Amino acid sequence: MDRVRELLQRASLTAARAPLKAIILDPADHLSVSAANALLKTLEEPPGPAVLILIAEQVGRLPATIRSRCQLVKLPLPGGEVALTWLAACPGAPADPGARLALGRGAPLRALFGMDDTSLERHRELRDGFLALAAGGRDPVREAEAWNALGAPLSLDWLAGWLCDLARLAATGPLAEPRVSGDSPGFMPLAARLDRVGLHQLIQRVFEARALTATTVNPLLMIESLLIDWCRLTQSAHPSPTGP
Repeated sequence: MDRVRELLQRASLTAARAPLKAIILDPADHLSVSAANALLKTLEEPPGPAVLILIAEQVGRLPATIRSRCQLVKLPLPGGEVALTWLAACPGAPADPGARLALGRGAPLRALFGMDDTSLERHRELRDGFLALAAGGRDPVREAEAWNALGAPLSLDWLAGWLCDLARLAATGPLAEPRVSGDSPGFMPLAARLDRVGLHQLIQRVFEARALTATTVNPLLMIESLLIDWCRLTQSAHPSPTGP
């Protein structure tokens, strides 16, 4: 609330170097109700020649009163070849841009600034743990400790990605442009035997948990609960079909 008020006070100042002022709120979908209400009046009556840019990953989390006063501009991910070409040409480009782009789920800026070689290794470790849980080879409570050590936001982001990839595999078969799970042979047979309704319900719970990572909710307990649900889903899955 205080940060929004400070921003609005600065926005009321006269532009010194250009005819327009740009006011950027990122991430706008994390605004509290009070902060959103404080912003509403400014959206209705912008302070002079100003452009307000609200950046949101989950637009649905913005209040309807905010959304109705904004022009929606969707920014889709670039194609894989375009992203790889751009990433390889950047100063300080990673040695393996394809792997880094896969880890960033096709987002080139995330691949360039949000990941490193350590992230690649940690991703492999957690992905192996994800598959081991599905096979009944690990305890979800102990596995949750390793996931929590990495940080709930990133762990849940990867978990959501793996579950979404399984849902795509179950619906359409092998991915045309694999981004996270495509290099793992364990995903396709797993997707074939999972209950799709249960899988989509778990995906929804992971998305809800991601939204709570910035609150006071205990992240370890939250991850434990999700991994236990993952184990239950895979244990109740029907066996893969076998030939005669």
